[in-house]
Amino acid sequence: GYLLSAYSVASVISGFWMPWFADKYGCRKGFLVSLMGSSLGAIGQGLASDFSTFLAVRFLAGMFSGSAGMAMAYISQVCAPVERPKYFPYVGTIIMTAFALGPGFGAGISSLTDDPLFKGQLPMFCSSGLGLSAFLLAYFRLLDPADLKKKDDDAPGASGGDTTAAATSSSSSKQDV
Repeated sequence: GYLLSAYSVASVISGFWMPWFADKYGCRKGFLVSLMGSSLGAIGQGLASDFSTFLAVRFLAGMFSGSAGMAMAYISQVCAPVERPKYFPYVGTIIMTAFALGPGFGAGISSLTDDPLFKGQLPMFCSSGLGLSAFLLAYFRLLDPADLKKKDDDAPGASGGDTTAAATSSSSSKQDV
């Protein structure tokens, strides 16, 4: 129970500090911090040599479990209100797919080795690799919402202060979230 509780308690705490961080530094940076923290947490769990260390690193991993919230905040900032219902369900679907398929993938990955110690580490290392891949993809491809707004303001026909029409008309030119 301690392992599940440590991550869950930290996730609740993350629900308080991550939105603050996103408000202060931007949701793109919040999303990147969440992805990197998740990646480092997974590799830390794979490298933990005893239960106490594993428990502590599991708690730290939970402190960065706000990727879904950061994704929803990003969608809110870059999509017109009429488009949001189209993208929000994707976040929920991804979460449910991860809960449904993740344990099976982890078990399958652990069966690739006969070493009893590495059986527990391999899924964590793979999870860390996925988190790092997501971080790199977001770092190089995900634009800051302020930059997207500036593009809309600079677009031909944009009326300086009101970006609603520009955001709606140029939403197809924005990258898919």
